[in-house]
Amino acid sequence: MTPQTSRTVFTVAALFNWVVAAALFFTPHLFQQLFQISPPVDQLLWVQLFAGLVFVFGIGYFWASRDLQANRNIVKLGVIGKWAVVVIGLWNVVVGQVSWQFMIPASADGIFAILFTIALSGHSQTQRPA
Repeated sequence: MTPQTSRTVFTVAALFNWVVAAALFFTPHLFQQLFQISPPVDQLLWVQLFAGLVFVFGIGYFWASRDLQANRNIVKLGVIGKWAVVVIGLWNVVVGQVSWQFMIPASADGIFAILFTIALSGHSQTQRPA
């Protein structure tokens, strides 16, 4: 992945996280209706806390868009976090806790996790300054 492509991926990831965080924080029921996610969440505190974490991860992706090498560990944490959203979401779909539509936005996290891994592999440890 070229440095420019990497910058674009992390900028888009930051924007994605910030939009999702804002939607979850300010209009969680609209977000759930848009993707037909059921049952609706009635504990807004937990949704808003999750939205805060999504927003903070977005800040990390923005930093990575500016300097991937200096923010490698943030990106590694992002890969883990994004796969966690996919796995936890899928688990909840399988056991019947939420509808399959939850996986529509969650699948974007899987795509970003793959792209982040590719970006990290293109920026190997050997490129790190001494």
